[in-house]
Amino acid sequence: MTAEKVWGSWNISNCWGWDFPMLAMSAARNNETSKAIEWLLHPLFQFDDVGMPTGGVRVPTHYFPVRLVAV
Repeated sequence: MTAEKVWGSWNISNCWGWDFPMLAMSAARNNETSKAIEWLLHPLFQFDDVGMPTGGVRVPTHYFPVRLVAV
């Protein structure tokens, strides 16, 4: 499975943003619900009370993916 390959080859301690949810969605799609929950509750994918990431090597600011639209 691709998610397992990603989990085994990426530097997970340096992941942030949508990395853990992406892995969880992939696992859920493949009927691996326990793995999906494990990835969503992973200690490196935790945030403090104001939404700042607390686990692993992280960026010091919030991560808000956006789509820019010309007006």
